Amino acid sequence: MKMSIRPIVFCLFLVSTPCFTFAASVSVLVVETGLNESSVNGLADIWESGIMDVLFNAGHIVCNSTPLYIPEIADEEIPSKLYLSLEEAEEGGVEYFLIAMLNYGNRNEVKNARPDQITLKLFNVTYKNILYTQNIDKPETRTYRDEFSNAQKAARIIMPYLGGKV
Repeated sequence: MKMSIRPIVFCLFLVSTPCFTFAASVSVLVVETGLNESSVNGLADIWESGIMDVLFNAGHIVCNSTPLYIPEIADEEIPSKLYLSLEEAEEGGVEYFLIAMLNYGNRNEVKNARPDQITLKLFNVTYKNILYTQNIDKPETRTYRDEFSNAQKAARIIMPYLGGKV
């Protein structure tokens, strides 16, 4: 009994193809505003990990940019310092660019400060338009685990905007 390998390979291809057709490529950038680099408390890393964890586990292709620290709070849609990161994401072939801005309200010298507001903005890199904005005012957190959980919840809300995979 001689069996051809073609049907097996074809079946494996059919089974694995749907996994890749809905995978979006997402670049994640966390920005802390209102703090200087000497007041950094690790929340940028926690938010980045929480967001990337959810996106990766959903089957998306994720990458990150080095967190940015902007002492002043920007009122612009895209603060001018972020354009370079957006251009790098576009050059890398990323479809979506997610910015998580942790706004501390100009408390430059305060250690272990918690953000007054967290803003997430999801951009379509090709068209450079904002697909979704989420503002979280005065997030209730007591521990770093709470921050990680908040980041994961925020990422789950964004999922429907990433090319259809929820």
